[in-house]
Parts: sequence; structure tokens; C-alpha cells
Amino acid sequence: PVGAPEFKATEVNSTEIKLEWEPLARDQTNGELQGYIISYETSKDNVKYHFVNGSKQTEAVITGLTPFTDYTIKLKAKNSAGSGPEYAMTVQTEEGVPSKPRITHLSQRESTSVVVHWEPPMQLNGRLIEYELRWTLNTPHGQKTTPRHISGHMVNPMTATIDKLTPSAPLNLNVTKISSTSVHLRWERPLVVYKKIDSYLIRGWNNRAQTVSKPVDGDTTEYILSGLTRNSRYHVKVCGITKSIFSKMYWNGKFTPLVNFTLGEPYSQSHQSSGVHPGIIVTIVLILALVVVIVALLVGYRFYTCRKCYQDTYRYFVVPSNGMPVQQPILPVEELSEEKHYPDIHVTEFLPHVDQMHSDSDIGFSQEFDEINRSSQSDKYSFDNSNMTDNKNKNRYINIVAYDHSRVIMKTELGRLRQTDYINANYVDGYNKPKAYIATQGPLPQTFSDFWRMVWEQNTNVIVMITNLMEKGRRKCDQYWPSDGQETYGNMQVKLITTVPRAHYTVRIFSLRNMKDQYIFIHEVLKEYLLANGVTEVREDSIEDHLQRLEQPADSLILTKFTKGSMLDRQYQLLTEYTPNEMDLSAALKPVNQEKNRVGSILPVNMKRVLLPARPGVDGSDYINSTFLQGYKKSSEFIVTQHPTEDTMEDFWRMVWDKNSPVIVVLSDFDDEEYKEFWPPKGSSIEVDSGNFRLVMKDEPASEDLQEKGISILEFILDSIQYTLVTMYLGVGSAAPPPPPPVVVAVVVGVVVVVVVVVVVVVVVVVVEVIVVA
Repeated sequence: PVGAPEFKATEVNSTEIKLEWEPLARDQTNGELQGYIISYETSKDNVKYHFVNGSKQTEAVITGLTPFTDYTIKLKAKNSAGSGPEYAMTVQTEEGVPSKPRITHLSQRESTSVVVHWEPPMQLNGRLIEYELRWTLNTPHGQKTTPRHISGHMVNPMTATIDKLTPSAPLNLNVTKISSTSVHLRWERPLVVYKKIDSYLIRGWNNRAQTVSKPVDGDTTEYILSGLTRNSRYHVKVCGITKSIFSKMYWNGKFTPLVNFTLGEPYSQSHQSSGVHPGIIVTIVLILALVVVIVALLVGYRFYTCRKCYQDTYRYFVVPSNGMPVQQPILPVEELSEEKHYPDIHVTEFLPHVDQMHSDSDIGFSQEFDEINRSSQSDKYSFDNSNMTDNKNKNRYINIVAYDHSRVIMKTELGRLRQTDYINANYVDGYNKPKAYIATQGPLPQTFSDFWRMVWEQNTNVIVMITNLMEKGRRKCDQYWPSDGQETYGNMQVKLITTVPRAHYTVRIFSLRNMKDQYIFIHEVLKEYLLANGVTEVREDSIEDHLQRLEQPADSLILTKFTKGSMLDRQYQLLTEYTPNEMDLSAALKPVNQEKNRVGSILPVNMKRVLLPARPGVDGSDYINSTFLQGYKKSSEFIVTQHPTEDTMEDFWRMVWDKNSPVIVVLSDFDDEEYKEFWPPKGSSIEVDSGNFRLVMKDEPASEDLQEKGISILEFILDSIQYTLVTMYLGVGSAAPPPPPPVVVAVVVGVVVVVVVVVVVVVVVVVVEVIVVA
């Protein structure tokens, strides 16, 4: 879509906001709309998404918001080709009820009075106006009492300035074509203006999905819009912008009605002429040549100054051997100016945009880089941790800091008072994935151990280094890896495996070991050996005999709290003894996922849970109550999942399809009405994943031996572009001690899924994050 759906936001209550919008015109949809994507965020939280299905939907309610909080809400339309431009607005939720204050103690107790002391509420959820104090006389049963209450006094009256009052729409927007690629826009000031108009915003787009967004100074009411595409139909609108009184945010007013126009061939005016004297032509040519020379000199001077500023950005400081930083130079930054508005760049326009930035000796990149430097010096984001005394010597540059709201927080070890959680690194959001990357400075010698500890803790397996150790005679980064062999940085042992030189870069592969974790691992191995009575591995042909021995009472090599029962009982009790904390279960405990759990006490931990392919804009679409289970040869050889409910049946078959699982073993008791069949009867089929594939029962092979043991076999086909045969075994019984919960279903992961995990002594870094070293 080429149009941005404008919406109106209304506060329903302190935790809900209702959005209403007009449907896009047909010439703006570029096809059939699938729905709308709503994103909302605060200055402290990550972006959250809500997808509204259907092109006819014109309203939605955002729930679960925090009272008395500013939210930036964005709305954009989506079709099969992707999503269009977005319309943004900042809205504040209504005030909510504050949390409870806490009475701390009573003092000055007299015969007729007492002084009550309390702490204010932890969550104000608005402006606190007064407290209400109530008390009741405790008397013997049956005696009449009179409850009383007293309200606190109002604060003294004071004058307040109201923010976020946006101007009305500008009046009489007029468009005059002056050439085949430019137009002259003229408008009148809005009738309703609070304070003043700081700037105007011109927005436009054409039938080729090319967008235009231009900020204009608030003192002018006209602008020449140039660089347009000829022979195109454009839609243009203008709104006033007011800067916030209390922050650097801007509030957009209402837009003018759309003005449509079509650009044709260049404008020309014919007139008669008796001829032009050759001397006049020569004079004009000389004047134009002089103008060109002057412009070239100005551009060259501007490029020289910008390039010099760009290079000065890499000034650094060196920490002497005594650990005390020398005087740290600060980058020269121009006086702060108002932040510029940079419009979104459509993917079809990115290549010409880069070419344009390269023009005039990369002047566009230099200007944007200068703007980043200026904005980084503002007080919009705090960086208190970077300025702490113990952390200053961990910063390579004095004015390249780690912002508090997005910095990477290191884990600290108990008992190490001097160890801090600080490293000069910040998370960077990716496309529809918060904290997808980490941007960090080139490590200093005193931060080598912190750097590798961060790689270990963040499960990072790719490090992109976009700087050389030395550039133009200046040290930009210290070598934080071994040239050959292995080196130890703190508790981390880094070993160079291979080095592959390329024409313009070098690829190095390392193995990373946490020496302290390995030391702990050795003790855990010995503990497991003792708990298992010295038997940690059983041959395949001895499983039946081993199981019979486990069912007999046996003495352990060590004394445990499980002193009764067989070894099988003890092993089961040990398995169920571990209790994960809430952080380990954060995905399962999310409100959107809680209804997908059949039993609240059986939940998957984040580290081992099975991830479904996420659906864009649908929160929780990657969740299913399933866990990878270790086998003999692979760490994720099996999948254990709950018996599917009616709401999770489709997710179950999506998982079977995505993980290419050829065998399903069902342990549930189908005599229980709670555990129903989750497959179609023979001769029928069901569509799964919005019709992406079809589930059909192929056959029910007869096996007398299995039927005598209460086991049935069903074969299914998941029919799509591929052909997948799934075999299901039903009714497997067992006389083993405490059986697993009846809701468990074991899914064998197919051999097509490539799982390469080596767990011996060396623990190799797991794929999760990408760190960019600059």
C-alpha cells in the first residue's frame, strides 16, 4: 500500500486505548488488503505489535497498557506484497488508581490521638492529590461503633502549562505546477494554534509508491517541492508541528485534505522573438560558467570540513599500565540544533538513495554522520553507568557511551564485590525482533575478559569487526583474540581453530570455554555417577535386565533424602525435584500464552522449548507447550509435549510439520473425556495453518501383536508441496513406577532436522546474537 491510514485515538480507560480509522482508498491499497499492523511503545519498553485481520476493520482496542503513560502508536496497512507507510501519534493513557500506600509505624500515642506514618504508593499511576485515612474502633462484640474517615488537604494552587495540544489543519492548500518535476505549494496558517507553529510537514506519494516527506520552517507558508517524477499522479497534504514544552518530542497536528495533481511534460511558454544577438548568448554562457565554478568551490570546502569532522570522530584515549586513564579528548561537536526529520525509505528507493548519498564526494553520508554526533550529545537518553568512576576506564572514547535504557547488563558473581555489570555495549533492534544485535566498542586490554564474558552470556556466535586495529596511524582497537593457539581472559579460554583470509576481510573461527563452568561440570558428573550407583550407561541389549534391577530396592552409594523405594523411584524423584524460576518460564507465563497450557504446573523452560514459525504481527504465535528432550546421540532427539487441546491442535500439527517428525507416540488415556482425539477420522481431512497443508488419515495397519498389548498404529499424510508420512502409536501402557503425567506426548524429531551439538568438555558458543565491534 502507498497510503498511511490516519487514525483517531480515544482513551477508553487507564489501560485501554481505542483506535478508529478510515479505510484506504482503492488507489492507495495496490491490491487486496490483508489487514492492518498496529505497533505501540513507550520510551522505556520494547515495541509491541497487534495485527488486525480483514480490510473492512476500521477500529481496534489496545489493552494491557500502563496508566498515565505516553505511548507512541503507529498504524500501517498490509497486503500480500508487504506493509505500507505508517501514521504515528503519541497518546497518553488516563490516570489509574494508585497502588496501596504502606503504613510503616505509629508514634506519639496519646489517650485521644496517635500519629500515623506511611510510605507513598509504589505506583502512582497519575498525579497524587490526597490521602484518605480511615480507622475503626475495636470494641467487644455487640457494642455499637461509629466508623469515621478524614481526607487530607489539597496542595496549594499553582499555575500549570498543558502540553501536547496540537494545531488544527492548515487552510487552503494550493498546488501550482512550475515544471515537469516540481510544484509550488502554498497554504494558510491553522485557525487553532497553541503556543506557535514550529514547523510544517509536507507528505506526499505517487502511484509508483514513491514517497515524499519534507519538514518546512514554521514561519513560512509556501514551499517549492522539487525532484518529483514526471508523468506521475501525486497526492499531497500538509500539517503543522508543535514542539513539546517539556521534551524534545514533536506533536503533529491535523493534516489538510489531500490535494491530487498529475505532473506532465515540462512547462513551456511560447512567444515570438525577432532573434537574439550572439553577444548576449556569449555573456550568458560566461555568467553560468562563473556560477558553476563558485558552487564547486563551496562544495569542495564543505566536503573538506565534513570529512575532517568525520575523521576526528575516532579520537581515543589509552589507559596506562597503572589502570588510571589519561586525559580523555572529547570529540568537537557543533552547537546542538533541532533534530531533523528523516523519512522512511521504501525498499524500491534504497538503491537510488545510496547513489544520491554518494554524490558530491559522499557529502550526504557526512551530513548524516554529523547529525548523529549532534543528537548523541543531547540529554534525551541518560548514560549514568558510563560516567561512574569504576567504569570510566572501560570506555575507549569519552563521548561514545552505553545508554542506560539499552545497555547490555553483565551477570555478576556472588562474593565478587569489585565485579560490575558494566560493559560499553548496547542492544540494537532488528526487523520485528528487539535486541537482535549488540553494538560495542573495540575492546581495551582491561576489558578483554568482559568482552568474552558477554559473548558467553549472550550466546553469541557471530562477531563482525568493522574496524582495523590501526587506521591512519591511530589505534582503533586492541587485539582481543589469540594469534595462534589459545589464551585465557579471566574465566574464559579462547582457542583459535582456523583462519581463512579473503580479499577484503578475514574469517576466524574460535572455540570458547568457561573454565569456571567446566570446573563445576566435573563435580556434577561425579555427583551423577554416585546417584546412579555407578551406572551411567546401559547397552541396548541389556535394557530389560537393567530395568528389572532398577525396580528392586537398592542401596545408593551415598545417603540421599530418597531413602525408600526402588532406584527407579529415586531417579524419577530426582528428575521432578528441579524447579525453574519465573525468568526461565517467561514465555510460558506470558498472558497471551497461558491459555495454551493444559496444566499450569507443566511448562516448558525458555532454553529448551520448541519454537514455532512466528506469524508476523501475532504475539505468541511461536509458542507451544513442548520441550526438546535429550537422546543418546543428540541433545534434541525427542520432543515432549502436552496432549493437544482444541485451541492448540493446529499448533501441534504445525510443529510436526516444521520439525519433520515422522513418529508420534501418544501416552494419553483416551478413556478420559478430557483427552480427545486430535486427528481427523478415516476418509476425511482437516486444513492446518490457514490451509498451508492438509492432514489426512492414510491407513490403520493391523498388528495382532501390538493390539494384544493395547497399542494401535495410525498413519497420516501431511499434504502440501512436500509429501510427509507420519506414523502414530496409540495406547502404550507401562507398569513402571510413578508414570509421567497423562498429558505428555513424545514426538521424535525427524532426521531431516540438522542438530549439531557437541557436549563433551568443550562448550561451543550457541547461536543467538550478533555483536558488531566498532
